[in-house]
Amino acid sequence: MVSRHIRQLFNNLDSGKDSFLKIGLTKQKLGLSLLLSGVWETVTYILLGILPFLLATGKMPILARFNEIMITSAFHFILVGLAEETWMRGLLLMRLKEWRPEGPAPVIWSSIIFILLHVPASSLMIIRNINLLPLLLLSWLTLFVWSAGLAVIVLKTGNLFGPIIIHGLDAIVSKVLYPLQV
Repeated sequence: MVSRHIRQLFNNLDSGKDSFLKIGLTKQKLGLSLLLSGVWETVTYILLGILPFLLATGKMPILARFNEIMITSAFHFILVGLAEETWMRGLLLMRLKEWRPEGPAPVIWSSIIFILLHVPASSLMIIRNINLLPLLLLSWLTLFVWSAGLAVIVLKTGNLFGPIIIHGLDAIVSKVLYPLQV
């Protein structure tokens, strides 16, 4: 039943729905998009997430105890990943690519805007404790690198599904299973 609905979704996406195709919601290079996104997530999560946490605290992150609220949170972050990727790398990145077809400007600008959308959520942390500013700046740099990598993957594959799935999984892992423990 579910697989029939998934097949129908992909058939609808690739059956002349130009708006879906323009933002990368297509079957074309789906496997490559998923593979590259998965590798990018693994590398950045280890090098920019776990390793800095280990160096800063001297310990590995601890898995949070499972509870019912995590299911709702996980669903929320899957939807956030879908919305942010569709808007940032599906719509915005493609428009920026039309503006500057050559060079890194679309990747850089879409990643800067991606960070700016996340600044308000972290502003309260700075207001409460200004000493967290260096940690927050490092976090934004990490977010920029991660975002730029996903943008490059979308531009190289023309497929948005890998970044959508990885964004949702990253949010679930980093915010639900391994919440900030500093």
